[in-house]
Amino acid sequence: MSKSKIINIAFACAIVIVIIISIAAYTSLASSRRNAELVKETFVTINLLGKIERSIINAETGQRGFIISGNYAYLEPYYGSKKEINFLLDEYKTLEAGNSANLFYFKSLDSLINLKFDEMNYVINLMETEQEDSAAIRINSDNGKIYMDSIRSKFKAILTREDSELKKAEDDTLMSSERAVVSYSFGIFASFSMIIFVFISLQKEVRLTKMLKQEAEASRQFFSTALFSIGDAVISTDSSGKIAFMNKAAEHLTKWKFSEAERMPVENVFSIFTEDTGAPVESPVQEAIETKKIAGLKNHTLLIDKEKNSINIDDCAAPILNDKDEVTGAVLIFRDISGKRQIERELNKSYEKVKELNKEMETKIRELEVLNRDLEAFSYSVSHDLRAPLRAIDGFAKILQEEYEIKLDDEGRRYLKIVRENAANMGALINALLDFARMGRKSLNCEIVDFGKIIDDCIRMYKDEIKAENVFTVKPLLPAYADGMLIAEVWKNLIGNAIKFSSKNENPKIEIGCEVNNSDVTYYVKDNGAGFNQKSAGRLFGVFQRLHTDSEFPGFGIGLALCSKIVRLHGGTIRGESKPDVETKFSFTLPGKS
Repeated sequence: MSKSKIINIAFACAIVIVIIISIAAYTSLASSRRNAELVKETFVTINLLGKIERSIINAETGQRGFIISGNYAYLEPYYGSKKEINFLLDEYKTLEAGNSANLFYFKSLDSLINLKFDEMNYVINLMETEQEDSAAIRINSDNGKIYMDSIRSKFKAILTREDSELKKAEDDTLMSSERAVVSYSFGIFASFSMIIFVFISLQKEVRLTKMLKQEAEASRQFFSTALFSIGDAVISTDSSGKIAFMNKAAEHLTKWKFSEAERMPVENVFSIFTEDTGAPVESPVQEAIETKKIAGLKNHTLLIDKEKNSINIDDCAAPILNDKDEVTGAVLIFRDISGKRQIERELNKSYEKVKELNKEMETKIRELEVLNRDLEAFSYSVSHDLRAPLRAIDGFAKILQEEYEIKLDDEGRRYLKIVRENAANMGALINALLDFARMGRKSLNCEIVDFGKIIDDCIRMYKDEIKAENVFTVKPLLPAYADGMLIAEVWKNLIGNAIKFSSKNENPKIEIGCEVNNSDVTYYVKDNGAGFNQKSAGRLFGVFQRLHTDSEFPGFGIGLALCSKIVRLHGGTIRGESKPDVETKFSFTLPGKS
């Protein structure tokens, strides 16, 4: 075989080798590019899933903070996380648009997340409507945990699939690199080019991986800083109850630095006692770890800090569980409520003072009731005893009038007349006083009373004293639950006063009616008579209190006092309002039947 032929064959072989190397290099390059894109998408997917999970945890933390404290500020991260998750889910759906298997997982994951937020919304609504018991029952039902476990399970399944894809991509990349190295051994240029390409590709992947790790670390640092800066004191422990974390608020309340307390038993730092007896209180952290349930303190618990100062606190501890429902630690949240407790103590003192004042007032009321009964009995006795001498005076004056009238001059007869008139007035006054005294001892015989007949009887009784026509306007009157005989005295006195004090008006007008105020009915008698000065209204219902002279309008000053007493016996109120010579209105209110 000729040399040139060999050269040609060699050249041809070289060309074939170059072509094969080029094809191999191109195949390796294409495979590496696909694997690089797959790795990039895998890391983006993993990072996106991590963000979704952190947002759910952040929302759950905000919800728990609101449930524990009732502070609406905790709901801000909750609603912010809710919006962020919707955005992340849309981003994930767009990213996995061409991956039918991952979209299948996404639909299931999206449904579980919606169920989780529905559960959290339901508990928040119960707390907002002050249904704490129902909220506690719902929380203890573990529905939220079940949904969260299911979500984590889906995350795990997706991550497992992504890890498998990543592993496959890594294996393919290694095989491509090996083929490239073998190919480069047959051609320096092709091998060198492939090495450069692989190196550049790997550098890109390293930068991408580093960037994703930095983002993950930044997210972790953000949540750590947020927890460290939270207003409530937070201490977390491991499964044995040793301190793993303390925020600034916990350091401030316990006077322990985290660097000092780390890995110490939580009881050494969180030392609590009952306020009343000073007895030690079992750590809620230990209870939460043992029972796997939220544990809270009873009221009036004191925290003794490192400097032996006592602080009133309110707290709760919750277990930290992993995916297998195993306790990995506990978190303790507590706050200083010394100010609130001081207010409670002051309120208790005020309450005791009020109780003492009430006892004193009840004693005074009983004393006043005894004095009132004694006074009424005395009034009754005096009024009754005055009748005998008064009858004697009137009787002897009558004998003088009848048997010795002719022996008396006009002045003597006038004196006798004055004596008899005053004796009659005195008798009427005594009768009024007796009626007033009896009223304090009278028991009510209440029934449904129709005031229509009572008003008609009162108007007929005063018919002879009414000279004008069309004086009365009687509006419809609602019946009342009252003592008919006693309440008739009220109407008689009020109508009689209206007639008396409007008698000097050329066109007297008297209106009788009622007004409804909520469940009570106010009855009134209105006239256009002389009236009275409103500044003196407070004297109207006292015994012997008169705002007019006897020469202007005769009377004893007992009628309105009797009305007031009857109305008060019924549990009602009475009042008088007047614009002199324009309108005067007396009204009384009776409570509805109870």
